[in-house]
Amino acid sequence: MTRQNQDLGNTPLDTASRDRWNICWQSRNLVACASIIVAMFATIVSVQNSRTTTADEMVIAEETEKLEQLFTDYLAFNETEMRLATPVRLSTEIDDLEPLDPALLKVAAIRGSEQQCLAEAIYYEARNEAAIGRVAVADVILNRVKSSVYPDTICGVVYQGSKRVTGCQFSFTCDGSMDKALEHKHWSKAENMATAILAGVHLPVSRKATHYHANYVDPYWAPNLEPTATIGVHHFYKFPSKAFLAAAGQ
Repeated sequence: MTRQNQDLGNTPLDTASRDRWNICWQSRNLVACASIIVAMFATIVSVQNSRTTTADEMVIAEETEKLEQLFTDYLAFNETEMRLATPVRLSTEIDDLEPLDPALLKVAAIRGSEQQCLAEAIYYEARNEAAIGRVAVADVILNRVKSSVYPDTICGVVYQGSKRVTGCQFSFTCDGSMDKALEHKHWSKAENMATAILAGVHLPVSRKATHYHANYVDPYWAPNLEPTATIGVHHFYKFPSKAFLAAAGQ
């Protein structure tokens, strides 16, 4: 090797080449570090999501247990009351009785129809669901009754749009489902649950939801609303903001 060739190792050109290689190597290290950081972040997010899902499942399980206990206690209370109830003979003459206020009959009729409408919604929308799933559907109806966007009665909410060409809010009110014979076991459960809910046995398990849909459909409105819960085969949603709610009511 000549002296000239030996000296090439110290030329400015060779030094620049080494610098470029160093930069490339450092860049590769940076990319590797960045990849590791991204992977670690993704793992952390995944773990957090898993913990959130687990927490949601624990909440649902706890609410289910409370709910089942509430209905058990309510039915036991009713049975006790029925056993303690005994016929009472009237010692008062008929002429001495106060005349019946017709308004009371109207109130009783309204309450009876509201219970019927709620039972129908529970039966046709969620009769095969566990108790918490049936209560969640009823909860949506009660949330709508309280909302300024919807009718202020249970029957008004359940049958909203059932006679319009544009469609009904609850499909069973306009798709012929009600023409089929009732399954008496499920209907009895729906009636009992509706009665209990109107008596105050209730948990807000849908988390203020005003909408829901089955997990095998994909309605156009779902992306515009805020998810609140998934219970059984149903996904539940609420309006994302007061402004959105106000716009929906216009």
